[in-house]
Amino acid sequence: MMYLASFFLIAGVAFVLIAGLGLLRMKDFHSRLQATSKASTLGIILILLGGTIMQGTAEGIIKSAFICLALLLTTPVATQALAKTAQDNKERAKGQQVGRKRTTSARKLRANAK
Repeated sequence: MMYLASFFLIAGVAFVLIAGLGLLRMKDFHSRLQATSKASTLGIILILLGGTIMQGTAEGIIKSAFICLALLLTTPVATQALAKTAQDNKERAKGQQVGRKRTTSARKLRANAK
């Protein structure tokens, strides 16, 4: 059992490291988000599985199952929300100027109207 737990722990750490490398190597936000969300979720679940096998108690199994379920339910939702927000901000930035430039252009419009 110890070898199986060690395998899951090493595989989980490898997936988390791969997620970190993906974060460094990818160029745009959406690629980074995809690389980190999938690999880190799988890595954390494998680490939890390895720890649960090492512990071997019923209480540990139940806790790990709930943590895995929470990760599987919340990670895709959070990833989608981040991607949607990034896409909305990108479209808003393309469509209109915000902040200081917007007020400057409004002043120019008022000056031209007079």
